[in-house]
Order: sequence, then C-alpha cells, then structure tokens
Amino acid sequence: MSNKLTKGEVASLLGIQKSQIRFYEKKGLLDVVVDSNGYSEYGFKEVDRLEMILLFKKMGMSLKEIKEVINKPTFDYAYYLDKAHKKITSEIQQLQVKKIDIEKRLATYKEFHSGYTVEDYEERTIHVIKGFNMVNANIRQIYDITREYEIDYLNYNYEIVEFTDKEVIYGFFYQGEHPSHNLTEMTIPGGKYFSFQVSYKNDEDLEKHEKEAMQMVNDLGYRLLGPKLLIDNLYNKFYDMNYWNSTIQFLVEAK
Repeated sequence: MSNKLTKGEVASLLGIQKSQIRFYEKKGLLDVVVDSNGYSEYGFKEVDRLEMILLFKKMGMSLKEIKEVINKPTFDYAYYLDKAHKKITSEIQQLQVKKIDIEKRLATYKEFHSGYTVEDYEERTIHVIKGFNMVNANIRQIYDITREYEIDYLNYNYEIVEFTDKEVIYGFFYQGEHPSHNLTEMTIPGGKYFSFQVSYKNDEDLEKHEKEAMQMVNDLGYRLLGPKLLIDNLYNKFYDMNYWNSTIQFLVEAK
C-alpha cells in the first residue's frame, strides 16, 4: 500500500469534496502529483498546502491573493491574520448596523399593529417646510426638497408630520441633529399623547379614522387638549404598498 493518499482520502481527511481539490488544481493553487499508474497522490507537502488554501479561503482571501501568498518562498503569516481580522471586524460592524435597522423596523411594525397607545412625550421639534404640502407632492417636488434642505431620502430616521391647528403645517421630526440650518423650527408641547395607527387609501378613509380616534379618546376617559398630528414614520413605508400607513396623534388629559 502506498504511503501517500488518494484524492478521495485527502477529501475525507480534510472534510471537503474531491471536486474542490480538482478546482484548486485547475486554478494552479495545488500541484498535481501522479504515481506511475497515472493516479493522483498526495503526501504531507500537498496536504499541508491544501490545508493552507482552505484556511486562507476561510479567512476571506480571494483565490488570487491565496495564489500570490502560497507561491512565495516565505510570507508574513501574522500580517495576513491581522488583515483577515480587520476585514471580519468590519463585516461584523456592518452586520450589526443591519441587525439594528431590522430590529427597529420589526419593533415599529409591532407597535404599528398594536392599534393605539397613550404615552408621555417630551417636547418635540418640527422642522417646518413652508408653503409645501408633502401629502400631495409629486416625486419631482420631493426630490427638490431633499436637495434644498439636505434631506437624505433613504434615512428612515425622518418622520413626516402634518400638524393641524389654525392652519396646516408640514415638516418632519428627525432623531438627532439635522444637518441643515436653514429650516424654521416649531416646538410641539410635551405631554400625554393618544396615538392611533391607521392605514388608509384616501382623505375620506383618513377622516373616518380621525373620527374613530376621537371617539376612542373619549371612551378611554380622556379629553382632547391640542391640535392633531398626522405622522408618517418612514419605517412603516412598505407595510402595505396599497395604503398610506400613518399615526394620528392627539394631546390629551384625563377627564
């Protein structure tokens, strides 16, 4: 019996498929060694080289990088370990950002489908866009506004607000400091707010939901104190593409 291994035995030893070995051989990463009968055979040198290829592949190196490294007489092993560590750390950080975003979307989805809440809010600031109706705007107007006021269209930390008192005011809430300084700001008083999550197709639907919300406020033992807020949280944007998904808010107090 030969003191070297067959392709199948190497594959079994390293927990891979024979096709992987053939792939690396075709790519020039692994030398093909054959015996007198024309069969591939693998000694310590070939097995070690293949193990190194698998290790570098696991570290995220491309085949081109692996080929450059293993064909060098010597190489700085710690350098490549450090490089792989930095790459993986960066990928973990990116995945963490995605995870937080998904968790926030999931939380807002569950909150939206909870029906209503009564919660205490601190003072909030609306960044007002004067002379502009966000609800009836077309995509060109939205684009122009995002450019003029440095609004990131894909930043879902924005909440579009329709504030109705003596007049209708449009603007947005923003979590954090907004980069633009040429917007008028208006303070919404803090207090206890009744929030009612609604899905609607048109103004008539919305009006029905508003009446339903006011009736619920009364039934729950509260009285209305202030104007109405209609809030479009952009995290709710894709819950149902056939409806607007918004939150109606009223400032209330116990009767």
